Amino acid sequence: MDRFRLGRKTAQYKPLSEKETDKSQKSGLFGRWKIKTSQPKGKYSPEKTVKQSKTYSLKQREIRKLAVNTPPPTDPKTLRSMAIDAQLAAYPYHRSMEKVRAAGDIHKPEKEDFAAHWKGSSELAELIASDAGLTISSEEPGFMYDRETGLTAYALINPNLNEVRLVFGGTTSGLTAGEFLKRSRKNIKFSGKQWKANIKNALGRGIPDSFIQAKKLTASLLEKMPATPEGKPFTLKLNGHSKGGAEANYAALSMDPPLEAVCFSSSELSRAALSDIPRENLLRAKEKITHYSISKDLVSNAGRLLRGLAHTGKVITIPAKHAYNSFLDRHDKFTRHIEHYAKNAAQ
Repeated sequence: MDRFRLGRKTAQYKPLSEKETDKSQKSGLFGRWKIKTSQPKGKYSPEKTVKQSKTYSLKQREIRKLAVNTPPPTDPKTLRSMAIDAQLAAYPYHRSMEKVRAAGDIHKPEKEDFAAHWKGSSELAELIASDAGLTISSEEPGFMYDRETGLTAYALINPNLNEVRLVFGGTTSGLTAGEFLKRSRKNIKFSGKQWKANIKNALGRGIPDSFIQAKKLTASLLEKMPATPEGKPFTLKLNGHSKGGAEANYAALSMDPPLEAVCFSSSELSRAALSDIPRENLLRAKEKITHYSISKDLVSNAGRLLRGLAHTGKVITIPAKHAYNSFLDRHDKFTRHIEHYAKNAAQ
């Protein structure tokens, strides 16, 4: 029964009463289970986790070559994964695992694969939050945030797949979940810092503090990843939407070796952020980074108007569900368009 490790103590189990079972989310990912982390060794040792970049400045012609346009997927397996990843990227906004599981019902295989079975991990959040100067939520498992930089992030885990996701929230994410207008009103202290980061990145005035913080958080998590009983670390992927997608992109390519990141309607990175990423990692971006955007989404295409902005890796444009309605419809309601396409595009 001892499948996971976190720390150095042997896993302990205490039977739960029916009342305690109902509160499982607030008592740790595995209820009363305690798990150990893998020891920091090999390619993700503390000395090697963050790839050190030599100082250089990318030229405009180099920036244009960092992304490759890729046709939308049509095979059911990829469409289902895309729909699940979209709901994970939107998790900081809705905080509903039911929506993640519902996305897993799209082209669901006959044999259960647990691809949509995710949970917030307070235990992982407690291990890594302080390393990046983040505060841990006492109410939402795995939720970390910083009011000073506007960064919001969730540590999610899928024990069946031995996988961890670090999800970065976009603009308007914060302590309150809900629709765009509600988030904007209730999370205004976060939104102000988040818009400041967006403007700094768009104008190329340096690397926003939240981007640096996202990189530190990712490096800390890599050093403290859960492991199987055999000592094999779980895999880690990054997710994010809008500003959170840019943070996931930047953090993933700053690791040694670079990580996978699946980003939705993400902001493009500035010349300063791109130049801070090691060149060899930028060359591997097409293997590691995937951007999904809805057609005519202004945020994902700001580089057409502002020089020095670009995506890295594969860029996939998904057709919208209906005719152009509004900016918020294409950007904030991205999951509607993703799921509509996923349900109807299978060969």
